[in-house]
Amino acid sequence: MKPEQNPLDETRAARIREEGELVAEFEAHVAHRVDDLLADGLSPRDAADRARTEFGDAERLKAESRAVRSQARRRLARASRIDAFLQDCSYSLRQLRRSPGFAMTALVTLMLGVGVTATIVSVVDAVAFAAFSWRSSVSTASRPSRCGAVSAKSASGFHSAPSRIVFVQ
Repeated sequence: MKPEQNPLDETRAARIREEGELVAEFEAHVAHRVDDLLADGLSPRDAADRARTEFGDAERLKAESRAVRSQARRRLARASRIDAFLQDCSYSLRQLRRSPGFAMTALVTLMLGVGVTATIVSVVDAVAFAAFSWRSSVSTASRPSRCGAVSAKSASGFHSAPSRIVFVQ
């Protein structure tokens, strides 16, 4: 009987394997470039140094490669979630077509729920927020501000320039 494997162990093993593949790929590119430079007549040491210089920092290239791979994984996961959602929608529509009585009951229930919710919100808005209405919005807008300027709302509803300045002593 096989013991159950931890999914985290599998993920770690996959990442270690990917890291090894990344290092091997980088070294293969450097080796190909060294071969090209040897064919051009450079010494083996000079060719290796020049190839590593041309490719740049290995750790930076590894980090960039990891970032690209993680982006690809995220994109793939997002696409699979969207695909799963579309499959769920398709399945639910097939099931609703198979039982039209249930579909009609569900639809009526949703419509009643939305209607009742809208009614309750309207009543609460009218009752609870009626206490906050002001008799005259002009009187609230024409009170002096902290600096002493008095402004009033124009016909368009926007504040006009201060009509007078009250000096506070």
